Amino acid sequence: MLVTLLVAAGILLIVLWLAPRLPQTKTVPPPAAAIPTLPTSSPTASPLPVRQRLAGTVVGDVRYAVVEQPDGTSSLYRPGDEVAELGRVLEIEADHATFLTPSGPVVLRLAAAPTETPGPTQRPAKPPEARPKTPRTAERPSGTPPESSP
Repeated sequence: MLVTLLVAAGILLIVLWLAPRLPQTKTVPPPAAAIPTLPTSSPTASPLPVRQRLAGTVVGDVRYAVVEQPDGTSSLYRPGDEVAELGRVLEIEADHATFLTPSGPVVLRLAAAPTETPGPTQRPAKPPEARPKTPRTAERPSGTPPESSP
């Protein structure tokens, strides 16, 4: 009986000694919500023009899409998030994002912000002959106070 106890204690010590040295396997938790998959057909253009702009993407351990609304506000979205007036984010890549709209999947590609070309803000200078001539004031001798009008 003593031999059995010593053998069991030896096996327990070996297991405890080897356990930290064994490769660890990580378990990935299931996603919180099911994300719809893309249909096998290619995304189609929506019948109505999309008014949102894909302003940026983040692709790494996590993925984000920066979507600018028509009023100029921007928000971050992850796959599965709902974008107002557009649809659900299906997929995010480095240069585009795919959204599930009521009319089917739509791909938005990265787009630069619209730039406004400033118009002329100054009026052109009048030519010298059109400028009114101002009379020169006479120089006063030093030490005399300037004159003031009543």
